[in-house]
Amino acid sequence: MKTWFILSVALSCAFGFSPFAAIAGMPYEVVLVKGKVHYQHKELRRGDKLMLADLDSKENMSKEYSNFTFDSNSAEVHLLDVGRRKIIPVSARINKQGRDLMLATRGIKYIRSDFEFRRAFSPENG
Repeated sequence: MKTWFILSVALSCAFGFSPFAAIAGMPYEVVLVKGKVHYQHKELRRGDKLMLADLDSKENMSKEYSNFTFDSNSAEVHLLDVGRRKIIPVSARINKQGRDLMLATRGIKYIRSDFEFRRAFSPENG
């Protein structure tokens, strides 16, 4: 039984899966920085390596987002999930609430979401 466990851990590590990834975090690499972005008071630059919780989970993303600070509303950082080879954008615009409400003042030339469609064609708006 002990041999089977050691063999399974060795094979999973060989294929890129770490059994301790949930505990220690997952490796991410900064591939793009627009503006000035800090993570836990350290300014991020291209090529920096970070160990973060799995950002595919919404709960983990909201917890990690509180560690980021942005110098402007247009600042953003793109993180490469090293294990999955997937880009995760983290932007200052994520926490902006009510942005879709402003689209009604610009007209209905382009409708980009279900919310905009309902807002533009709802009878309550007159």
